[in-house]
Amino acid sequence: MVYYKPRRRTSKYVAGAAVVLVAAAGVGAYLFFKDGEYYGKQPSEAMAHTVSRVAGDSTGDQNDQRKADAFALAHAVDEYYTNNTGHYPTQFSANKLSGGAETIAAKLALTYYTVVQFKQGTQPPIEDDSIRVVVGAVCTPSKGATVASTGGRGYVVQYSTRNDFDTFDAKCQET
Repeated sequence: MVYYKPRRRTSKYVAGAAVVLVAAAGVGAYLFFKDGEYYGKQPSEAMAHTVSRVAGDSTGDQNDQRKADAFALAHAVDEYYTNNTGHYPTQFSANKLSGGAETIAAKLALTYYTVVQFKQGTQPPIEDDSIRVVVGAVCTPSKGATVASTGGRGYVVQYSTRNDFDTFDAKCQET
C-alpha cells in the first residue's frame, strides 16, 4: 500500500498572509496620515478642509476659515444654550460667548472673524464679510436669508464666502 503524504505549504501561506497584512497596514497608515495631516480631527477642525484649494489660493483659505468659524460658532451656541437653561448668548468678546450676569460663558476661538452679531427672527442675507447668530429663525431656501421660526428651540448662523467675482455669497447654516 502506498501512502500519500501531502506537501506542506503552510509556510508559503503564512508568508503570503504577512505580506498582505503589511501592505494593508501601509495603505491604512497612508489614508490615516494623508498629506501629513491626521484625519481624526474634531468636527470644527475637519470643516476647515471641506473646500478644495489651489496652492496659494488665499480666498479659498479664507473661505475655509469662514466655514470653520461658522461651524465652531454653532457648536459654542449649542454648548451655551445647554449650560444656561435654554438661554442664548447675546455677545462675543475675549473668545467667549456670554449673556446675562448669571450665565456660564462658552469658550469660542474664531480664526477669521473678530466680531459676531446677534439678531432675532427674520433677517436678510449677509452681503458683506460678517457673521451672525439669528435666534428664533430658520434658513430660507433662497440666498441665505432667515424667517422667524414657529416655536421651540431654533437658531441659525449666517455668514458669507467670497466668490470668484470678488463679491460675497450669503450662507445660512441651520443647527
